[in-house]
Amino acid sequence: MLRYPSLLAMSAALLVSPAEALAQFDCQPDWMPSLADTSIAGTVLERQSGRPIPSVFISLDGAPLGSTDCNGRFALPYNIPDGKHTVSTWSPYFKPASRTVKVAGPVITWLTLKLELRPPAAHPALDLAGEWDLVFFSDSGHRQGPIATARIAVGPGRSSRLGVDHFATVWLDYRLLGSPQDLLDSFPEFAPGPGGVEDSVPIHAAGDSVGIQLTPRIFDGGWSFYGRVRGTVVRGIWCERDFAHSCERSGEARLTRR
Repeated sequence: MLRYPSLLAMSAALLVSPAEALAQFDCQPDWMPSLADTSIAGTVLERQSGRPIPSVFISLDGAPLGSTDCNGRFALPYNIPDGKHTVSTWSPYFKPASRTVKVAGPVITWLTLKLELRPPAAHPALDLAGEWDLVFFSDSGHRQGPIATARIAVGPGRSSRLGVDHFATVWLDYRLLGSPQDLLDSFPEFAPGPGGVEDSVPIHAAGDSVGIQLTPRIFDGGWSFYGRVRGTVVRGIWCERDFAHSCERSGEARLTRR
């Protein structure tokens, strides 16, 4: 199983210089795209040191499609239509970047994105410690109603120059998000069901931004949520990842206090 750096570890590391911080990430990478399964691929680097950056969210034309692995690499699906597309990044620790690329035929389009460290973050707009519900929707208009609700118990925060980091416990039936039933049947001890619990889930808050990134054991690539505070509610986008860091399913989500 791949090991990803926690958001808490990343924030502590980035109290030092970018080069020193990236050297502290505890990662075991090893996945690269092939022509058979991707159209766009690339690497995300820290501009000053040139080192790869893991766990950066990658979007295509505004839709989240994956994240970088521990070597800073990413790949987007093979079925992207020909033409011009915008690839963009988001990370709580680095300034966003974007590039326009052209997809033409069965050839991988490669690119490199270089990111700069964010300045010290604003204090979070909400104190996240406490009990929350994260409600998942499959469509942007919420016309179909919620498809799943995760109960989240958020622990006390730890402040750094980049915001506040928490650990949380999450209760969620992954089958409601569409996790493959054959994997759930084959590995029931690893596949949270109706009473499934995940501990030590990292949550990062800075200004009006909130990010959650969960990698559950072995049965899929986990899910992430990124949102912005609107009053006392956090509204944003959820993404369930596969083993190749691509978003298999996504939609809108709403984080509300219980």
